[in-house]
Amino acid sequence: MPAKISIGASSLSAAEFVRLRAGLGWGEVSEEDADRSLRASLFQCTARAGGEAIGFGRVVGDGVMYFYIQDMMIRPEHQGHGIGASILETLLGQIREKAGSGAMIGLMAAKGKAGFYEKYGFVSRPNEAYDPGMILVL
Repeated sequence: MPAKISIGASSLSAAEFVRLRAGLGWGEVSEEDADRSLRASLFQCTARAGGEAIGFGRVVGDGVMYFYIQDMMIRPEHQGHGIGASILETLLGQIREKAGSGAMIGLMAAKGKAGFYEKYGFVSRPNEAYDPGMILVL
């Protein structure tokens, strides 16, 4: 990981969230919607370089049985340096502290990123136990 990068269980402003999404081509979202969404998170983890947000991830869910890793974002110029791994490990640690017996952690990997999550024990779908994940975009 490059020097002078701090990673911790800290929140992100709505403006920073909007900028990170835009930098990854994830589409536009209003700061108001971003703020409302971020406030509903169970856990957040932010990576910063020189005070600027360069990576982020969060967890949503019920906080006991179901956890969903969402918005894993690393600015392209900072990818491949272990920042995503550090963010994911921080989030998984937070989940493990709160999860009930048999809790499930879900996510939907960005195109080409499934292998990253498989290293942490996530399984791709479909498989012998599960059909493909599904999504409805409003």
